[in-house]
Amino acid sequence: MFREEIPDGAGMLFVFDESDRHPFWMYRCRTALDIVWLDEEWRVLHVAEEVPPCAERPCPSYEPPAPARYVIEVGPGRARPLGLVPGARVVVEREEGR
Repeated sequence: MFREEIPDGAGMLFVFDESDRHPFWMYRCRTALDIVWLDEEWRVLHVAEEVPPCAERPCPSYEPPAPARYVIEVGPGRARPLGLVPGARVVVEREEGR
């Protein structure tokens, strides 16, 4: 929230304790986002592309058609060029000490 833009190569990873349909909304966001839901095997289940900001409630919610364990948010129009499409597998590498 409150960011004017999402730089290329940046994003946010949400890790949930268990799989569910975890809906997201864009209340108080200042830029559109691509929202990517992944299953427990880190496979892309669903992508909501260029989801627009929402300044006032009520805001629409966006959710996948099946339970997801992880969600990645990236800048608008960035998911597809990064290969974040349904069925793709995401590889997460941890930095030492994290």
